[in-house]
Amino acid sequence: MAQIIRFPNARTTEYFAIADGIRELAEMEATGQAVSFMGAVKLADGSVATVWANADWGERMELIGHLQADVMMSMVEANLE
Repeated sequence: MAQIIRFPNARTTEYFAIADGIRELAEMEATGQAVSFMGAVKLADGSVATVWANADWGERMELIGHLQADVMMSMVEANLE
């Protein structure tokens, strides 16, 4: 499994603006660091919008696995404190 790199303040409970995350991802793409992408956003009406780019179904499954691992790591860290 690849190393999971969290955004700088992802380990805090501080508000992280969606636009800030999108800007960081755009910078990664502009410099050639980002080669595929998958995301989801919860909308105010409760629906969820999803997006992916340059990822076939296998790569999307891999990215989902990394997101799940990140959530689990956060849960473990929260319970160790």
